[in-house]
Amino acid sequence: MSDLDDATTDVDEAATDVDDVATDVDDDDTRTEPPITIRLRLPSGETADLSLAPSTTARQLSQHACTAAGPGVRTVRLLTGFPPAPLALGHDVAIGATLSHKDTLTVIVVDREPSAAALMAAAAVAAAAPAPAAPAAPGRWLWQSGQHSWTPYPDGVAQELEQAWRRGDAEAAVDAERQVDLRAMRQQRIGAPGRSRAVKREAGDDAAASSSSSSAAAASAGPAVAPAASSAAGSSDSHASKRQRVADAEQPAWRLNTLHPRWRASAAAQAETVGLAWLLAPAELAGATEVHLHNYMIDLDWMVEECPALGAFRGRVRVFYGDGVAPGSDAARGSNWECLYPPHEQFGTHHSKGIVIIRPSLLTVHVTTANFIFSDWNNKTNATWSGHFPRLDAAPAAPADGFGADLLAYYSAVQAIGAAPPPAWRVGGRAGARPPSEQEKQAFARLSLEWVRQYDYAGARARLVASVPGTSAGSAAGRHSGAALHRWGHMRLRELLAAEGLADRFEDSSLVLQFSSLSSVGNDTKWLKELVQSLCGGDGAMPRLRVLFPTRDQVRDSLEGWAAGCSIPCNPENAEKLRARLNELSGQSNLARMCGWDGAGRGVAGAADRAAAVPHIKTYARFNDDGELAWALLSSNNLSQAAWGKLEKNGAQLYVKSYELGVLVLPSLQPPAMRTLTAASSATAASASPSAATIVPLPYSIPPLPYRASDRAWDGNVPNVRDSRGRTPEDAQGVHFYGRGATGRELAERH
Repeated sequence: MSDLDDATTDVDEAATDVDDVATDVDDDDTRTEPPITIRLRLPSGETADLSLAPSTTARQLSQHACTAAGPGVRTVRLLTGFPPAPLALGHDVAIGATLSHKDTLTVIVVDREPSAAALMAAAAVAAAAPAPAAPAAPGRWLWQSGQHSWTPYPDGVAQELEQAWRRGDAEAAVDAERQVDLRAMRQQRIGAPGRSRAVKREAGDDAAASSSSSSAAAASAGPAVAPAASSAAGSSDSHASKRQRVADAEQPAWRLNTLHPRWRASAAAQAETVGLAWLLAPAELAGATEVHLHNYMIDLDWMVEECPALGAFRGRVRVFYGDGVAPGSDAARGSNWECLYPPHEQFGTHHSKGIVIIRPSLLTVHVTTANFIFSDWNNKTNATWSGHFPRLDAAPAAPADGFGADLLAYYSAVQAIGAAPPPAWRVGGRAGARPPSEQEKQAFARLSLEWVRQYDYAGARARLVASVPGTSAGSAAGRHSGAALHRWGHMRLRELLAAEGLADRFEDSSLVLQFSSLSSVGNDTKWLKELVQSLCGGDGAMPRLRVLFPTRDQVRDSLEGWAAGCSIPCNPENAEKLRARLNELSGQSNLARMCGWDGAGRGVAGAADRAAAVPHIKTYARFNDDGELAWALLSSNNLSQAAWGKLEKNGAQLYVKSYELGVLVLPSLQPPAMRTLTAASSATAASASPSAATIVPLPYSIPPLPYRASDRAWDGNVPNVRDSRGRTPEDAQGVHFYGRGATGRELAERH
């Protein structure tokens, strides 16, 4: 990292053309600002569009809103974002200073001329006011013993926890070895806070309705209510599978990762989260015959330390890796472990991230954005989608179209490429690129995919969207054509979104691209337009485009400081190309804007209380300013042509270089009563969402907040100043990702 020179000023000033609506008027007062359209969401549920000059004051805007809200309205409150927050503008401040073209405001009527009927109704309500509520019943305390199971504390311990919680204590002892952090709601070992489990408190009324038996507690509590299938086959497994399907229907679309306890993250940031130790807990692996680990960076020795059940597992463990380190781990030396490197061309990579657990009665698939390394699961923001699929009584020849067919297509492609790769493709990653050996090819050829056909995917609430390098017959290596053209990458997403359709209410919605690595988007807008068109289901009209990427200051102030930037690769040239392409797409309309991570620095904690936990998560979504989503994608794909693919030969073939995995959440795939998708920055925001909705955790401000004029996208080129850890850029060089000496681990454990 080098010091910033004066030339960077030109970049920041040029970025202002994209990110800020000019509101100043020339001295001769001859320039006319184009009007901006503001959409009002009225109390009646209807909308009204106002075409206003940017110089319109907030007071004048409120007067327009009063008129639109209906007769007799004297005062209104204007809210923006989700969760809705008051519009922060002084009465005489021009709206162009804060609002942009096509922004949406929610109108709340504060005062209107009362009618006689209203006065009578108010009197009736006052007369019928209920007596003060009785004191709340004691809560019920449970700790998470596995991803799908929660165990109640003994009565005496629960009573102590309840009393400490009511007093507002920061922590409470469980026994001589363990305590509960009542702010983070985590059970920790005294002296070793790095090992912890989630704790939850059920409200008194809920607790009273729960069964006292441990099996009923597991079926009624926690983020996932059904226990994993046990090692015993038979009717008990069948019942667990049915309970699991019901449990899945009640869950958010995916879960964020649990941050390391040493960071003292808020309860809001830690609520409804998941850790790797829970995904691979003993209860999760009980009865499993095979486990597949897919990732780019894999520290197997740390995984076994974090998840002892994985080290003790005696079934087959297949590791699909991308950076060459995994086979050197001590854990991989067991006879039941097998490491496979999917071949690719020079600038591709195996970047897919997931876990597959195969059991006789239940298949579990986790798709994640985190590498299998300490820092990704403890210090950064990532997310994991989980699906659980019961075994069929009789397996069909092939899964029906849907998640099962997607999964089979991906595994089949990986197997075919591994068994017979094009001659120029290589394996080895960081260990050194080389042609695959015949033994390595045979390992792929021996893979049995019969297990994929044996499970019921009818309850899947997402579609798998994957990328694999192309091997279509008659096309150059890396290219997909013919029937395979719409099977992978952004063309797969285009086909699925076109089939879903876009409701009229999303006509003016924002398309949000949030990622953690930026490669070249090209020297013109061709590829970016191509990708956006696919994210719009093939529609060529340009939507409001919001591109989320951390700023330099956000990396400096993060949990890991400058070291965190090593996991957010972007060089100055690529950052400038993206800025230029967005400027070209946007013109003077502010249609395309760069936005910061979790609030763009407008507060210490951010909307999701994760501003300091830099993103390694990748999400793509289409949503209105009130948080309702048309769809959402959680994926390993960054903003990269190698990952998404690039059309060639007038759209006849798609050139893909890398392996990627993602899940597309669509309204049509949710339970009938939960087909409204609602974005939530945090669990606190989710609690305010409609009960009949599927919550989609998007850990940033909704709508996203654009860069300020002084903000600069993180590009690795930083000033020689100290970060949040007191380290200079030079101190942060030489970051290590593996082993006990991993930089992220040292920072967390010495914090």
